Amino acid sequence: MDLLTLILLAFGGGFASTHYVIYRLRNSNKMKSVMIMELKIENVLESILNHTIIDRALLCKVHNGGTPILVGSEKKISIIVEPDDSLRPHTQATYTAFPIDNNYKRILIEMMDRKDMFVIHKISEEQDSVFFRKSEADGLVEVMHYYVGESETGVYYLFLGTLTGPGEILRHNTQRNRIEEQLVVARKLVKKAIRKKRLK
Repeated sequence: MDLLTLILLAFGGGFASTHYVIYRLRNSNKMKSVMIMELKIENVLESILNHTIIDRALLCKVHNGGTPILVGSEKKISIIVEPDDSLRPHTQATYTAFPIDNNYKRILIEMMDRKDMFVIHKISEEQDSVFFRKSEADGLVEVMHYYVGESETGVYYLFLGTLTGPGEILRHNTQRNRIEEQLVVARKLVKKAIRKKRLK
């Protein structure tokens, strides 16, 4: 709470001052809530990175710069959360409002069609896509997409990638179960954030 707010609370100041204080307090509480939610989501991604074979874990959004996505509008992706433990070089700076190509759109459509399941792709077998080629250049062999929520302005999903050979994500039940558990936790957090308008 800043000095001006404390003074107004201590000495009153009429209707306008009261509303100013309420606004500042609400704004402060909202900012706090946003940061707490961000840390919770990041903690889930870090848990995946630290306890499974996943090397890159990202919360991404497909959007159109803040307006509803319509036919003919430009589709972009932005990385919303990228934990410090995620594979380097980090990609958040590169993929902010980054236009997506048709091949990557097909991947995302498949993901949205199978909302309750994660979708795995071997990068070497996929059609050319800028996002996949960047992932391949960073050494990723296999990637996973998982739908976690949708707002008025876009779709949120998790992107997970591994440097380990193809098929390893599904080969070990313990790994797969651990990943699935954390994906469900992440989905609940993202949907809660959207519902409380901490993500939009």
